[in-house]
Amino acid sequence: MEKALLELARHIQKGEDAALALVVDAEGSVPRGAGATMAVFKGSVSGTVGGGAVEFACTKACRKLLGGAGAYTRRFDLSPAGAAELGMVCGGRALVLFCGFLAADTDAQRFCGALLAADENEPLWLGVRFTAAPGAGGCGTALASGAKAESSAAGGDDSCEEAKLPRGAVPGGVSLLLADESGTFVAVMPGENGEDLADGSGEDAMFFGRMLSRAPYYDPYEEGFLYTQPLFGQGVVYIFGCGHVAQKLAAQLALVDFACVVADDRAEFANAERFPTAREVIVAPFPGVFQRFSIKKQDCIIIMTRGHLSDHGVLVDALKTEAGYIGMIGSKRKVAASFTRLIAKDGFTYADTQRVTAPIGIDIGDETPAEIAVSITAQLIKARADERG
Repeated sequence: MEKALLELARHIQKGEDAALALVVDAEGSVPRGAGATMAVFKGSVSGTVGGGAVEFACTKACRKLLGGAGAYTRRFDLSPAGAAELGMVCGGRALVLFCGFLAADTDAQRFCGALLAADENEPLWLGVRFTAAPGAGGCGTALASGAKAESSAAGGDDSCEEAKLPRGAVPGGVSLLLADESGTFVAVMPGENGEDLADGSGEDAMFFGRMLSRAPYYDPYEEGFLYTQPLFGQGVVYIFGCGHVAQKLAAQLALVDFACVVADDRAEFANAERFPTAREVIVAPFPGVFQRFSIKKQDCIIIMTRGHLSDHGVLVDALKTEAGYIGMIGSKRKVAASFTRLIAKDGFTYADTQRVTAPIGIDIGDETPAEIAVSITAQLIKARADERG
C-alpha cells in the first residue's frame, strides 16, 4: 500500500487536516504512473508523485487545500507542447486528483479509521468517483468547497483566474470508498450508506466490483470518472534462511514496499534486531514451518537457508503451495541437482520445476550480500510489475 495513504489516515485520526494528490491516469512517459500518491500536512509531506516540477506544483496545490474539503483534477502536460508551463519534457500526460480532508469531518474520521483497521493480509481496494461541477468545462468556473487555491505561477485564462484555480483544473465532488474482494463497500466517504457512490439499484457497486484488479483502473465518463487501485492483499515475501544475504534482502525489499516474513531455525540469526523491517520473524525448524503460513498466489517464496539439503527441503514444501513466485539461491550445478531429485525422488514433474526461478536474481555481476540483495529485489520488482500488467 502507498504509505502516504496510511500517513494521511493517521493524521486525520490525530485531528490534523490533510490533503491528497493521487495520479489517476497517465499516458506516455511520466515521472510516476497511476496510483502514485502524496499526502501533505501542515508541516510535512508523505509519498511522491514523481518529483520535479510536477511534484512542486502538486505540493503547492495540496497546501492550499489544507483546512478545506475541496476537490479538483488537473492534467499535467509533459509533452514538448506543454514544456513552457512546467519545463519538463518527459513526453506524457498525467491526470492528478487533489482532495482536501478535514479532521473534524466525521465521514473522514470513519473512513480513515476503517483504513487503519484493515487487515493488511486481505485484499482491499480504494475506489474513487469524481463528478465535475456543473459548468466546469475545461478548467472550471467555481472554486471547490473549502479550497483556498490561487492561480498557478504559470498563469491561466480569465475563468481559471476568477476561480483561483490553476489553469486546466476541473473542480468537482469526490467520493471515496474501500471495497473488499467481493466488491462490497467496507467504508464510504462521504456518507456511510454510500449514497454518493451507489444508487438504489446497486449498479455502482456492481461496476466497482468489475474494476477490482491488481493494477489501477481508470474509467472516464462524460461527467467525471471512476477509479480503483489495490491497497492491501498484494502479497508477502517469505524468506527462508536468515543469513547475511537475507538480512540485506529484507532491508532492500522494505524500501520498495514489499512485506516480508523471515524464518530460520537459529535464534541468533532470526531475531528482530537483525530484521527490524520484517513483518514477522519466526524461529522454527524448516520441516513443518510451512504449516504456520497460508501462502497464496500473490505471495513470493525466497529460499536461502544455510545448506543445500535444507534448501531442497524448503523447495519441496514451497512447490506444494500456490505461491506465484518461488526463487532459490545457488549455483547452476546445485539447481540442476535439486531439480533432478525433485523429479526422480520427490514425485514432481518437469513443469513443477519451471515454477522455480533459480539461480535467483538478475545477473548484474553481483558478489557481495548487498549486491545479491539488489539483484533479487530487482527481479521481484519486475515480477510485481508484470503481475499488475
